[in-house]
Amino acid sequence: MYKILATGAAVGLMTVSAHGVNIYAMNNLNGGGGAGTQNSLIVFDSANPAGWVSLGTTGLADRGFTGLDFHNNGNLYGYVGFGGTGFVAGLYQINVANGAATQVGNLSGQALQDLAYNPADGKMYGINSVANVATLFEVNVNTGAVVAVGNFTGLPATNLEVGLACDAQGNFYVHDIASDGIFNGAGLALNPTPLYH
Repeated sequence: MYKILATGAAVGLMTVSAHGVNIYAMNNLNGGGGAGTQNSLIVFDSANPAGWVSLGTTGLADRGFTGLDFHNNGNLYGYVGFGGTGFVAGLYQINVANGAATQVGNLSGQALQDLAYNPADGKMYGINSVANVATLFEVNVNTGAVVAVGNFTGLPATNLEVGLACDAQGNFYVHDIASDGIFNGAGLALNPTPLYH
């Protein structure tokens, strides 16, 4: 899987299939996070982004998705990271045929800015960045549980991570919008025990 983060507001995040043809994204401009409105799953061919097609709404009013990625089990997962009254963050499985979102287990309440599947260990991960500290979380796709793994080090003193990705070897990549940089490899480790560097 290759992950692309969109800069436009209409499409908040995208995940590209291994074939590099169909790109799935959440259209938060359809009202995700807004009173009484819903976001929708869209798909488009990488050769024709303007030809996007809405597959259907998620069925979640007043909720916005902050992470989206496929797992090797073939399922697309999305993480709701913001919303209106009574909002609780958590993991959802997204039906790629109609966009419907189904809650996975209990909602965690843990804010995450993005999701990324790691093909090296077969696990889903998320990132949360608060007060210049970026924390990696493991996200259980069976129960919805979110558990902190550790903090990233090697980032600029002032940082705010909004993107997370993994390569085929299991190396993490983070997108820091404070410095407008992408960090990985030797400059990025986990504390206290580096997992990938």
